[in-house]
Amino acid sequence: MKTFEKQFNIKTKLETLDQYVRSILNKFDPDDEIEVDIQEFDGKKFVNVKILDRILN
Repeated sequence: MKTFEKQFNIKTKLETLDQYVRSILNKFDPDDEIEVDIQEFDGKKFVNVKILDRILN
């Protein structure tokens, strides 16, 4: 699993957060499973993107 984390100002628009997530996803296989978590805490927005490992049979 690969994890990407970044913090943004609380006033950052969702479009900017979306661009950040998409820039990460462009580097990986579109079939990979992902988890995206956006939290607001202490005047900041935290974006956490997880690219899950595939299980090959």
